[in-house]
Amino acid sequence: MSDPKSIPPRNSWKAHVSISADEVTKSLSHHKGIYRWAGRWFLDREQCALQLLEGLTGVPDFIARPNPDCLVVSRIDGIPP
Repeated sequence: MSDPKSIPPRNSWKAHVSISADEVTKSLSHHKGIYRWAGRWFLDREQCALQLLEGLTGVPDFIARPNPDCLVVSRIDGIPP
């Protein structure tokens, strides 16, 4: 996977997701108002959960929070159900 793959949100309140070879980035920069505020809250929760679960098999590692509207985690291969 050389170029990042961008996945548009399923709903108006979902984050944009960009997947590269070793990282997954979730971004709320396109949102305004209540969606951005709520999205930041959810990204905060996700960051806390990832930091608590750090080191467990099958859980991506928290990499960075470049700004309040963006979360970067490690990419792990999964098996679809």
